[in-house]
Amino acid sequence: MARFGYLYLHDGKWDGEQIVPKEWVKESLHPHTELGMTDYGYYFYLSEGENGREFSARGAFGQWIIVVPELELIVIETGKDSERLSIRDYIGPAIKSESPLLANEQAYARLKELMEKK
Repeated sequence: MARFGYLYLHDGKWDGEQIVPKEWVKESLHPHTELGMTDYGYYFYLSEGENGREFSARGAFGQWIIVVPELELIVIETGKDSERLSIRDYIGPAIKSESPLLANEQAYARLKELMEKK
């Protein structure tokens, strides 16, 4: 999913090679249908966010590919819709923050455990 988002963030290129035609990427991210507060291209939701243009693709059961070109950000979510993260509430502020994120002791302990096994 992240690779797919990467391709669209980079106009269909991967490692300097054109994988998806640039014209198709552009056409896919062009509004073809209006859905209230958002537009819809070819399989992509298109919107204006706090950081400029954003686009996203939605899969079954809460799977999302969210791309924010201005931040060169690709967010992948694979959970229930009710557990969906919010770029505006969590990810955006973390990227823009002048102070470090709070420590996640449980994640740090697990990472340390995995590294010690190597």
